[in-house]
Amino acid sequence: MDYLDYLDPIDFASKDFAHYAKSTFGNLLKENNAKLSIDDADIAIVGVESGGGGDYADAANAPSAIRSQLCRLNCISKDLKVLDLGNLRCGKTKADTYAAIEHLSLSLMSRHILIVLIGGTQDIDYGIAKAFDGRQFNYASIDSKLNLIQDKDDELTESNVVGHLLESHHENVLSFSYIGLQQYFANEGKKDLLDQVEASTLRLGAFRDNPTLAEPLLRNANVVSCDVESIKGLDCPSQIEMNPNGFTSDEICRLARYAGLGSELNIFALYNFLPKFDARNQSSMLAAQMIWHLVEGYFSGVEDNPAMYGDGFKQYELRFHDADEVIVFFESRMTGRWWLRFLSPITDEEVFIPCLKSDYEKATKYDLPNIWLKYFRKFNKKG
Repeated sequence: MDYLDYLDPIDFASKDFAHYAKSTFGNLLKENNAKLSIDDADIAIVGVESGGGGDYADAANAPSAIRSQLCRLNCISKDLKVLDLGNLRCGKTKADTYAAIEHLSLSLMSRHILIVLIGGTQDIDYGIAKAFDGRQFNYASIDSKLNLIQDKDDELTESNVVGHLLESHHENVLSFSYIGLQQYFANEGKKDLLDQVEASTLRLGAFRDNPTLAEPLLRNANVVSCDVESIKGLDCPSQIEMNPNGFTSDEICRLARYAGLGSELNIFALYNFLPKFDARNQSSMLAAQMIWHLVEGYFSGVEDNPAMYGDGFKQYELRFHDADEVIVFFESRMTGRWWLRFLSPITDEEVFIPCLKSDYEKATKYDLPNIWLKYFRKFNKKG
């Protein structure tokens, strides 16, 4: 099936798109719809009109609410190759919807298009993970909760999707990161799955003390899943519970920009947005601004992968005699970003892991970086 078979397109000839000024996203999307081929696009916006149980049913109305605000924003550049492909045709069952997401993702990723999903509930991530069957991917979750399985017979929902995803796809998950976790929401569940994939966790307080800690976790992410319930309720009221703590509006936009700057990003998804709780469009405006920062980051990004551009990097080699290991750090001459190289003890596979300068400084004191230890344990489990 072609990707169009899964979509209900936007009517750009409608009066809704007649009043947008030339400098807006709305006008850009209208013009690109008429002249830009899907094979020439860089980014595709797709709405997900799929809701969950109870109040989460309203998540199906999120795409239109977010679009209406996005279309009002400055388009950044008239040269942006962005298409709005419309809304996903959700199936009669959840399994049908997951299959539609899987096939749509495969079709667009094969064209090297960044997919931006707006609307729906977080269980959609399960369909996304199926699109990576047979290959490894890096997954980052911007969330205040763990979303793990509480009981082995639990049905897949937005509140336990991570547990189901890891249970069925842990072999495909190369790295898994939580950003914004609030410990009082960290239900126990089956945490052994997190141990199995050597998950990295950046708690909200640690992020607030040093926001740059999030950048390496997002730099190589293939999938970034963002739950709006990770945002402070006063900044984003369109959620079931008005959480007094969470990311502020500028912090969540910063994370969206970090995600856009990542050179490996395939899919960015924004979930659990409930328009009926939105006060004077405050939340939909924030969601639109998140997408704006994501797109701006994407088109501001540069390719500085040490695996491909060795001459553009400074190299620092450190030998750990006690562990009989040599760790090589790379610093980009262009951006100042850092990586460390990991060699699999089983296959000699080479992995370049995003890190910070502080990881290098820690290693110079003969303290093995935590991120290196995570990969060491993970690859030894494979053996």
